[in-house]
Amino acid sequence: RFLRFQQYNNIITGELGRSIPIIGTEGGTHVSPWVTPEQQINMMTGAYKYMARREPYNFVYTYWIIANGNDPAWAEQALFKDGSATPLAQALLQMATGESV
Repeated sequence: RFLRFQQYNNIITGELGRSIPIIGTEGGTHVSPWVTPEQQINMMTGAYKYMARREPYNFVYTYWIIANGNDPAWAEQALFKDGSATPLAQALLQMATGESV
């Protein structure tokens, strides 16, 4: 799914003859019976590493939920829970700063 923007670009260039800027929003995955915390970290850090060498029309990629207020439907997917950084948030911070957290 992360590379879906390439399919959109193919459709756009087929219709317009050129690329247009693509802004990726609400990307990510959450820990579930099918995704372990380690897989989540690998998938998300991999996506951000990819963006360092991204296509010129692909402008941004962002994780979908930084923090969650009172909506239980999204609580498990937030990077910060009850005021604490999740392992994914810590991994992303380490990736951004190069420092261990």
